Amino acid sequence: AGNHGLWKVETDLESIIDDSDSGIAAPGDAISAVTVGAAVGVDHPESMSVADQPAPYSRFGPGPLGCVKPNITGLSGTVLPDGTVPIDSYSSVLSPHGLTTKAGTSFSTPHAAGLLVSMGDIVGDSSNLMALALTYHYARVPNWRPRNIRVDVRNMYGFGIVDDSLLAIDPRREAILMRQSSIRAGDDEIVSIPLPEHIEGLIGRNHNLRVRVTCLADAVIDRSRGADMVRSTVNFSKKGFKGDNTDNGNSVFWDVCTRRTYEPTSLEEGGLCITLRGYGKDEMKDKEVRYALVVSLEDLSGTVDVSAAIRNDGCYPLLGSVDSRLKSRAESVSSVDTRTLIRGL
Repeated sequence: AGNHGLWKVETDLESIIDDSDSGIAAPGDAISAVTVGAAVGVDHPESMSVADQPAPYSRFGPGPLGCVKPNITGLSGTVLPDGTVPIDSYSSVLSPHGLTTKAGTSFSTPHAAGLLVSMGDIVGDSSNLMALALTYHYARVPNWRPRNIRVDVRNMYGFGIVDDSLLAIDPRREAILMRQSSIRAGDDEIVSIPLPEHIEGLIGRNHNLRVRVTCLADAVIDRSRGADMVRSTVNFSKKGFKGDNTDNGNSVFWDVCTRRTYEPTSLEEGGLCITLRGYGKDEMKDKEVRYALVVSLEDLSGTVDVSAAIRNDGCYPLLGSVDSRLKSRAESVSSVDTRTLIRGL
């Protein structure tokens, strides 16, 4: 995401956030790039930022067209008002002269990149599209919010902080369904998500089922087009259930990735569905757009082994395939392979 020097002249983090000079800059503003911000990993006296707050040097979004920037945030060291970088596990760097301390988005980025590589190893995704979608899906959004309520939290953290918790999902409480395919610009694709009886029983006023959906498009970007640089993307909407989006921040229609979180209160006829739609401008109309879709089902009551319920019910014969239909072409979409349900990361 890049660094700024406002910590030298401002007195607190809130003032830095309100200063326009803290905005994202090239090359971190590239829509097609994975831009990584920095959050402080450890509390230190005199630091403007405490653990999990944006680092006092990290730049904020939004990116071009209001898109999410940074995309994710890694943990790093902090810098004190006198320029000192206190030592901790995130600021310690081995140099030719021995152990020293450094802080900056250049040091949060390798940590985030390492976790992305680990996710790719797990899913066997040579293109990294699904691995990146999973990383965005499980990025952790801290509870802290800035004093200025007009500031979108995604402009500070992106989809959230990526740390070791990314690889520590409890398969008894959560099942992950993945799909990697393509859709023609202008087409709709309905992804039906059958729910076993035990999981369907979690839906209601007590909000015991959390459904999170992330769709990442392998979008075509042409920077020479200015405000029309995003030439194709994929977006989605919910279908077949009631429940508001509880995810933090706002999504932009032409962004390359959309994440929403629901706690369904009731199912409608047809059951839990996600409607995908491909979008393309001019030369991209009717062309295929690749995407990665992640849907997680999480039991918030702690009473249902979600993965076992799916496995025993047999509603996903290949442990994660989803019944998809292209409304506009009335064609069946083949199911994905057996790695699409991750029972433990």
